Amino acid sequence: MARTSMSGFFDAVNKLITNSRASSEIMAALDTQGVTPDDLDEGEGLLAVAQEKAGLQDAATEALRLHTPIYQAAEKQAQADYQDLVGACRAELSPAQLRALQIKEMPSKPAKFVLVTNTLLDAIPRNAEIATVLANRKRNAARLAQIRLTVKAYGDAATRLKLLEGALKQATTDQNNAIRSLRAWFTKISRFARLALKSKKGLLSEILPPPQKKAAPKTGAAPQ
Repeated sequence: MARTSMSGFFDAVNKLITNSRASSEIMAALDTQGVTPDDLDEGEGLLAVAQEKAGLQDAATEALRLHTPIYQAAEKQAQADYQDLVGACRAELSPAQLRALQIKEMPSKPAKFVLVTNTLLDAIPRNAEIATVLANRKRNAARLAQIRLTVKAYGDAATRLKLLEGALKQATTDQNNAIRSLRAWFTKISRFARLALKSKKGLLSEILPPPQKKAAPKTGAAPQ
């Protein structure tokens, strides 16, 4: 449900509850259909829950929106660093040295990427000859430590992204369930109200919007 239509729905529910309570005549009419103050209390509770869940869904959506560019920037930097390091290895090291490092193609999944890159970063300093060759090409211990930090930042950002996506999914489910319950209540009470106030259209209009008119069917073009 779009936020504008959801807000309008919440307003309609609040109008039904508030204006019904404010009129003894409306409450008396509703009573003929078995609608009691307890029913309005129930609706008020359902409305409060739905509004709360909608607010939590909004917050989850915003949190994901704000984090996504952070994740994307971390991913871009980590992948660039990996490609730079692997490119230097392939350009400067012998086939035997490359085999010793067991360099793999860059994984697309964050967790696998972090594992593969850290494995490579761990392997380089264990081979003094390889470490020396790369250090002479500005891939020294300080540069490797810097790459490790960008890889960690990417892994952390990916973990947070997954958590935020899960939180948004749950918040959306909770919101939809709450609105579904509220809508069922509103539909039921509206039906009783229309029956109770069918001869008092003025009072009915105080608590419910007028029924939407069905659009007239389109007619075909007149024959020439």
